[in-house]
Amino acid sequence: MSRHPELHELLVASMHVACPMTVPVVVPRLADMSDEDYRVALGYKSDEDEGKYIERMTGIVTFYAAIVQVDSLPGMKNPVGIDVGWRWVARTLNMRPRKVTPSVLLAFLSVAGHSLHKTYKKQFAKLLQFVASDYSARMPDGCEGAVARLRVFLDGVFKSRSVPIPEGRELATS
Repeated sequence: MSRHPELHELLVASMHVACPMTVPVVVPRLADMSDEDYRVALGYKSDEDEGKYIERMTGIVTFYAAIVQVDSLPGMKNPVGIDVGWRWVARTLNMRPRKVTPSVLLAFLSVAGHSLHKTYKKQFAKLLQFVASDYSARMPDGCEGAVARLRVFLDGVFKSRSVPIPEGRELATS
């Protein structure tokens, strides 16, 4: 991992350019910005509809979460570790939700949630309670399906009192 830190920097920078949701950052709409300019600032590709945009953002955030949740190995520190994941979740929850938010939040929690829970225990549980009780209720109209999927995930976590290990996290050794 840290044998080539410049590779990590380039990879993460590329993700930030392609998907502002990996930062995450509030993209302000300037007074002189056209609708198209604002869409570009949000990360839309030209002629990309909202569904394709959400799908692409979710895919990039999923990949980002996979990198974040990788454990450091002796002598090889993950420069984009679980502490970065904690900050990502906190920053996301401090932003006004957009239609893309429940999808990317679910993607991130599905992949990095187990590691976040293992590391931050009760604080992470409180954060999930906040998402379930308050934040998910503030989602904008038009993303009810994604909010329902997020709530199903959270209900499963609360019921089992654990966050599922993502597929591929525990590789079999031969």
